[in-house]
Amino acid sequence: MMMSEVDSVETILWDCSELEKDSFYLSSIVSDYSLLQFETKDASLFGGIDKLVVHDGLVYLLDRRYAAKILIFKESDGMFVQNIGKIGGGP
Repeated sequence: MMMSEVDSVETILWDCSELEKDSFYLSSIVSDYSLLQFETKDASLFGGIDKLVVHDGLVYLLDRRYAAKILIFKESDGMFVQNIGKIGGGP
């Protein structure tokens, strides 16, 4: 696991290939966590998470491969706010 400082926010970049076994204890990499269920509707669906950032009460989720956009949700309740970007028509 590699830790770095980005814009005064602690960021954890975690390469899952570092794991030597199929399972691990979450407590080995974090001290606190919570589960947030995102609102699901056509505009808020995604297939994978390339990056997730929480800032000023919003969750920014980047899905490069499937949705090809950034999805924004409220941190408090997981409600969908908006998308940034869309699949273009260029090469």
